Amino acid sequence: MPGVTPINVFAGKAAGEAASMQGFEMLFYGTGSTLYDPGQDKWNVGSPEFVDSLRFIKTIFDEKLAPDPSVALDAQVGTRVQEEFLPGGTLAIDLDGSWVSSTWLDTGGAPWPQWNDVMGQAPMPTKDGSGDGKISMSGGWTWAMTKNASNADDAWKVISTLTSFDNNLRYNINSAAVAVRKDVAADPTYTGSNPTLEFFSSLVPVTQYRPAEHRLPAGVQRDPGRDGGRRHRSGQPRRGREGLRRGRQGHRRRGQDRDAVSRREEFRWPR
Repeated sequence: MPGVTPINVFAGKAAGEAASMQGFEMLFYGTGSTLYDPGQDKWNVGSPEFVDSLRFIKTIFDEKLAPDPSVALDAQVGTRVQEEFLPGGTLAIDLDGSWVSSTWLDTGGAPWPQWNDVMGQAPMPTKDGSGDGKISMSGGWTWAMTKNASNADDAWKVISTLTSFDNNLRYNINSAAVAVRKDVAADPTYTGSNPTLEFFSSLVPVTQYRPAEHRLPAGVQRDPGRDGGRRHRSGQPRRGREGLRRGRQGHRRRGQDRDAVSRREEFRWPR
């Protein structure tokens, strides 16, 4: 259809977390792999599934099925998708999260009264329809206090207030979030507040949690080269560049041996 971009899959440094979680990880976890293996304390990079996921992203940009790179690499791409492209009818599919519709509610940043008549939802399919046939990724956060808190009783009261039924209900309605309390999830005020909530809640059984590992696992060494890339156990460098651009290749840099350069060659975009 002229003037309509077929699909948006966030990619590139400017998109930040959206590129890693809503973009790459949705594809990668759909292959049955996981980005981090806690049992082996190892990041799974460079595998055939990893490369296939990158190849999918490369293909949709090469074939002009995705937004133009000038749009995809814009720091405001997420806002433009929600407030401009989808309401304007210039984007057909957006690979995104449950919270997006909160923007279009009367209480949201860009109210769009017709959104539920125009937009539909569908689960992300796994590669080749394997497993449950669908995949989802989840993040999260929590309220906490240190074990040595000097005002532990007061801190607990604050946490209890924040996570009370009424406050949790209001938060989940306003943010179009998937409820973590079962009584909130079953409350008709919650289920009736947004027509997408039932759909996204149904994905909880198949969702995967993004890695919560805050440090580099044992055995990971920082590449001595100037680009700040990191190398895992096998010596392959991790990509330090955004997904839509090729890294510099084929020449030796100060502090790098020839093997490091050749290994960087192995990690180029798949052809």
